[in-house]
Amino acid sequence: MAGNSNAQVVTFVNDELRPTVDQLGGALESLKKLVLIWPGLSALVPATTDPILDGSQTDGRPIWTNAGVISFMTVAAAMIELVETGVSAFPALTGNQLEESVMTEIVNAKPAF
Repeated sequence: MAGNSNAQVVTFVNDELRPTVDQLGGALESLKKLVLIWPGLSALVPATTDPILDGSQTDGRPIWTNAGVISFMTVAAAMIELVETGVSAFPALTGNQLEESVMTEIVNAKPAF
């Protein structure tokens, strides 16, 4: 069997691609767990802009609101659906809901490489 032993490709796959795929897989598993837990909590999170009082008001992390949590859970379900079925629910999301729900709340994300 012929193979690709190009040093640049091997380095890319080992040092960049594999770590990124591992992180993505871990993120997907975390999303699935969140979506399983969410039905038991969703009634406790009203669709308001009231902040979640988790200490972020004083420690410098971005402040999550009730509406932000609901929005993120919508995005999480859509991401799982896209990965598992290839069907995207993203067109049903409003405006830049994906970016607003994920990117503005990130505190400790690190690239894989």
